[in-house]
Amino acid sequence: MRRPLVARTAAVLGALGAVSAWSVLPWAQYGSFAIELDRFPGWFWYVGTTIVLNLFSGWVVTGRPGSRPTVLVAGYALTAATIVAAVVVAAAYRDGTALFGPIVPAVVPRLGVGAVVAVLAALANAVAFTVAAPNASTVAPAARQRV
Repeated sequence: MRRPLVARTAAVLGALGAVSAWSVLPWAQYGSFAIELDRFPGWFWYVGTTIVLNLFSGWVVTGRPGSRPTVLVAGYALTAATIVAAVVVAAAYRDGTALFGPIVPAVVPRLGVGAVVAVLAALANAVAFTVAAPNASTVAPAARQRV
């Protein structure tokens, strides 16, 4: 069955993307200055939501929790919260005084790849729990109600 392989691969890609987005990749470029996530105001909101999303995705992929609608609603809500947090944090890339203080480089800022990878990592987690969420065919025959 390919579903577990796809779900696990998507979950691993989501986790790797999230970790690289918050630890390695720049979220803004000011000329030759690469600005990491921890220089942005409110960065901890993105890190917190992505940790919860990755834990949820891993929980769904490794086990069979709850019903499919419950898993999908909770997962999509966490995915939306993570994407919103990433976009709100990344939107501050033009606010040089928040990133540098009173002296700001006189260059045009650009959005870094960290924000893009963060959103893609959240979407990869959504694929993981969508594929791995239990449905009627994965429930044991004894657990199904006979009408």
